[in-house]
Amino acid sequence: MIYELPHVPTTAPISLKFTVVGGGLAGLATAYALRRAGHNVLVVEKSDGTARSPGGLRSSPNMTKVLAKWGLMREVLQLATELDNTNFLSAHTGEMLGIMSAKLIQEIQKDSDPNSSFLLVTQGEVHELMYNVARREGVTFRFNSAVVEADIQSGVVTLEDGEEIEADLIVGADGCHSGLRRYVENTEEKMSKSENVGILDFTGTLTNEDVEKDPRLLEHKSDLDMYFGNGFYVSVHFHSAPEKRRFSVVIAHPYEDDVPIQYEDWKPLEKSSDFNFDLEQLAPWLRKLISLATHKWGRIFTVKETLQNVNKSRLVLVGEAFHAISPGSFLSGAMSFEDAHTLGCLFSAIQSKSQINRFLTAYDEIRLPRSSFVHHKDAYHRGVATLPPGPYRDTRDAHLRMSLQQGMGDAEMAEIYGEDIRMFTYDPGVDTGAWWNQYGSMVLDPESRTRRESIMEVQIASSIAIS
Repeated sequence: MIYELPHVPTTAPISLKFTVVGGGLAGLATAYALRRAGHNVLVVEKSDGTARSPGGLRSSPNMTKVLAKWGLMREVLQLATELDNTNFLSAHTGEMLGIMSAKLIQEIQKDSDPNSSFLLVTQGEVHELMYNVARREGVTFRFNSAVVEADIQSGVVTLEDGEEIEADLIVGADGCHSGLRRYVENTEEKMSKSENVGILDFTGTLTNEDVEKDPRLLEHKSDLDMYFGNGFYVSVHFHSAPEKRRFSVVIAHPYEDDVPIQYEDWKPLEKSSDFNFDLEQLAPWLRKLISLATHKWGRIFTVKETLQNVNKSRLVLVGEAFHAISPGSFLSGAMSFEDAHTLGCLFSAIQSKSQINRFLTAYDEIRLPRSSFVHHKDAYHRGVATLPPGPYRDTRDAHLRMSLQQGMGDAEMAEIYGEDIRMFTYDPGVDTGAWWNQYGSMVLDPESRTRRESIMEVQIASSIAIS
């Protein structure tokens, strides 16, 4: 049985003040969720807020379900292509190694939710959508406002010009190079090793002339192609509405040097040589797509260890500030929406400021196990995708080729991709609902509990639990 909170948004009887630091997808999603819960939300963003990445974004079912619960599916589907398959190939030769069907995942999981699709979208378009709905909901914004310091005991952030902004809670949504994460990390975590990953993003739009010259360019227009290389991986997919023919080629590889400040965030690529990656090692098909790209972007992404706590005093982290996992994966964006939905659900039930710490602890208890699981799987996938030539890579390829066999059933596919299926089909409302079912009565006073029981009581669905 699945424990699930109602999809209908609830509004807290008190209105807290939140300062969300960072106006990327994680910040926008969290601001929107908290505003829907009835709180006053200010987003503080260091840029002018106009930048929109043309690159692709992958929405796995765990992200799509959140968007549906927020009532945004109509808008999202106008921007999206539904994924058919994820193909695994060699980055050096282009050989097909394996396949994972999106629809088969739903069949194996017995997931009949029509909003559990894998979608391919343009990151900038989703960013624009979330910005617009957040503003419409009543979120306020301060652009060109860099946060340089925070007093997490009092909930005050200090801007570059010395201005102080006070709130009941600070939300750190300032990305993988987060300046707020240090307030939460313990000494051991601050000293832990992190891994810098250079990301090259080549995006463009195919013209009719391009396709007429080479019809193969649209062969995989509804697929995600993952190319495994020696020490690197490449993801390729078309995104946005099918008629737009936009594509994205993302290359992720180890970056050994210090992070150049100009590439801490996405920036137009000055020159590929800055990233010390030889494009000639790619299969001709990949090089051809890159030659057609009209936008070239670069970024250095820092993959960090998972945290032991994700909040301290009046600060809580979301998105890449919390769990900076591998770029180009399905979950790199989806985890931000999981965080946002969890915070929004929890703080829709808060009755007084005295309960803030308990709800932050609940966020820890719900999100840390999930983050740890995803970090573990992410590190495993990154290792598998970047294996050098040798017996381990041969074993990987043989295992993947099993999925190319005709007539493979649910049991065989589940054996190959079982944990991945569980990772993608996760619903943050399930864990939030289970926590509320167990501890909610301890948080609310008896009078409040009676009044809100009909809204916040966990419903037991008849479907089979995600195992």
